[in-house]
This record gives sequence, C-alpha cells and structure tokens, in this order.
Amino acid sequence: RLNNDFSNALVYPNPTMSQLQVKLITPLAANTMIVITDIAGRTVKQQRLVKGQYSIDLNVQSLPAGRYLIKINDQQSVINQSFVVIK
Repeated sequence: RLNNDFSNALVYPNPTMSQLQVKLITPLAANTMIVITDIAGRTVKQQRLVKGQYSIDLNVQSLPAGRYLIKINDQQSVINQSFVVIK
C-alpha cells in the first residue's frame, strides 16, 4: 500500500495464457527493470523499462502454468503485483 492506494498498476488479463499487459497509474520516474519471479522466488524473466513508460507488454507464453510475482522498482515507487499463467 503506497500513498493510501492499494494498487499502483493494473495487470491483465489475469489469468493469462500468453500475453500480459501491465498498465502503471503513473509513468516510471527512471529507467529500471521489471523482474518476474516464480512463487519460490527464482527470477524467470527480466525486461528493461525506460523512464516515462506506463504500459508494458509481456510475453509469458514460455512460462509453465503457475503463479508469478512482478516487481518494478523506480525512484518513486515499488510496484508488486502477481499474475497466474494457465495452459
């Protein structure tokens, strides 16, 4: 919970089979990375993000079915969300 908001990003469709869209409420304040980990904490995917970006397209088709966590950390906020891959 940041700034009295429970969510600072929308992740859809959730669950997904192949493509995932992450829409940020405010644009990124700095260049950073999006890190996707499995439920055990292992990094399964990373993607570079640029300052000012607010829409992120992710191809998660290669990931096995299960729950995953998204983390984005820029200068102004930390974004943690989860999503589910189904097959």
